[in-house]
Amino acid sequence: MAADLGLGNSFDDPDITYVVSLDDDGYYWFLYPYFEKANLDRRRELVDLYGGAVLDDYQLDRFEEELREARFDAANRPEGWAVLTGWNAHRCKDFEIRKPVVREQLLKLIDQLLELVSDARAKQLKVIVSGD
Repeated sequence: MAADLGLGNSFDDPDITYVVSLDDDGYYWFLYPYFEKANLDRRRELVDLYGGAVLDDYQLDRFEEELREARFDAANRPEGWAVLTGWNAHRCKDFEIRKPVVREQLLKLIDQLLELVSDARAKQLKVIVSGD
């Protein structure tokens, strides 16, 4: 499971250049609440490991704002920690699945996403999200 993010004119653009990949790991699930806070269309997920989306205009503004919030949060965390990514069998403490996150790697990922937003604006393109 992965979501690739890149630049293009539309979801069907054959020239999309994917530059960031998000996997089903602690990094994605740390960012997930921020993705959902940025999401203007509640009928679908904004950055989905299984689906797709096109981010432009105000949606791109919201995405950038939440990425900056995520970066602030991550920068104030310990060097490493475990992020809740799901549960085995029952939703309770004993069945939690947690995956590790290293602060510096997370900050690098967020910076890559922020650079993608900046490039989209500079090149007058959209951020395209494609999940598998």
